[in-house]
Amino acid sequence: MKKIHVFLIFIFLILFFAFFVWPTPYKYTYMKSGDKTIPVRINRISGYTEYLLFNKWIPTEDSLRRLPQRELERIEIKTETIYAIDIYDIHGKKKTPVPLIPSKVQARVYIYNGSDWYITKVNIAFIFQKERTITKHVDIPPNSIETFEVEMPIEKVFPEYTGVETLPRDGVKIKEILGYKYKNK
Repeated sequence: MKKIHVFLIFIFLILFFAFFVWPTPYKYTYMKSGDKTIPVRINRISGYTEYLLFNKWIPTEDSLRRLPQRELERIEIKTETIYAIDIYDIHGKKKTPVPLIPSKVQARVYIYNGSDWYITKVNIAFIFQKERTITKHVDIPPNSIETFEVEMPIEKVFPEYTGVETLPRDGVKIKEILGYKYKNK
């Protein structure tokens, strides 16, 4: 009887060790970037991958997720559409814009990140005669403000623009916001 108790305790300890000590939820490995070695951890169950940079685990591009709706409600976004004209002199230097046919559509985007997530990628749609999407890589920590500009050649969104039509001011929309929830482990 005593041998059975010792055997059961031994089996229990092995199972306890297998479940709670080894293997850890993460597989740790390294990646090379030039002459630097960067620690990487991969979740054994989900495959979620992060690398360590400046004492902070940062998800890889494949591990970024759309922000949940409750977090999106805490983000304020304002876009402003600008039409620009590039005029070059005979030496290839840019001159001051003059009122001619615009050569590109620019969007100035203001984002206040009131969520608990880091925003790392914003997909911006230019919706005019044709819809085109551009991706902007950003680094917007929680509770901060970021302003950036993106541009698109006018012929990509207005293929038949002659210069006579009135250009809309509200054709730039945020299509998707990607990021990650900061976990300090």
